Amino acid sequence: MIYDLQKNWSVYFDSPLWKEIGRFVSSLSADVEEGEHEIGRSGVIGRVSSNQTRSRSGAKPEAHNQFIDIQIVLTGEEIILCQPREFCRTSDPYVSERDVEFFYPDAGIPGVELRLVPGAFAIFYPQDAHTPLLMPRNQAELVKKIVIKVPVGAAI
Repeated sequence: MIYDLQKNWSVYFDSPLWKEIGRFVSSLSADVEEGEHEIGRSGVIGRVSSNQTRSRSGAKPEAHNQFIDIQIVLTGEEIILCQPREFCRTSDPYVSERDVEFFYPDAGIPGVELRLVPGAFAIFYPQDAHTPLLMPRNQAELVKKIVIKVPVGAAI
């Protein structure tokens, strides 16, 4: 997992693919159209959507095998809980067509809360279980965000 400000993107990534993603990220604004956006030619897709944040009650952590998630809030803010996948117990087995496995929520598992606001980014690798769209102040809030899906094999 990586959590930082977008202005520090180049500290982490030097490959042509990650530079291309960085240019796309720096071009984003709050009025970007919702839906899918193709980024380059390496199978990288950005999905822009607006959703309400939710309470932690019943919110299941998720993880992916085939894609790395880059999550960026464009408007609003959310909490994302990140936990080591190896400590999580599967609730819904992995579905390859959707590239997702869900886990039982367990407050006893060590983890870190990330407050995602405009200007920040979080990257989740296959070993990172993450619970997105959690309420930052115990009150639902509309969040517009982009989730960029980077194929694991292309991420070198």
